[in-house]
Amino acid sequence: MLHQLLSYSPIAWLTFLCITAIASFAGRGWGIIAGHVAVAFAVLGFDVQWVQSEIAESDWSGTPDQDIVFLVGVAIRVVLVNAALLPVAILFRRLSLRWRPRPSQPVA
Repeated sequence: MLHQLLSYSPIAWLTFLCITAIASFAGRGWGIIAGHVAVAFAVLGFDVQWVQSEIAESDWSGTPDQDIVFLVGVAIRVVLVNAALLPVAILFRRLSLRWRPRPSQPVA
């Protein structure tokens, strides 16, 4: 399973981290969910790009009938990547609570 996580480039991981951190900090509770959905779409995009580049090679001799295998593989990778990013989301959610603006005037 670790191989699946290491198959993405450092730039891709930096993208995942930024999406998760910004969404969790800005959107707080719902931002965690939105960030993980955005990361899921990013993983899907990276995987589609990877498969299309493999198919475009001249020595491709694979069977075109593996759509369900690809979808299951992407679903597993989405779960693994989002599970790895969950501590980042929780950390930035807590930071957003700490840096909440304080009212300047006392409420009477």
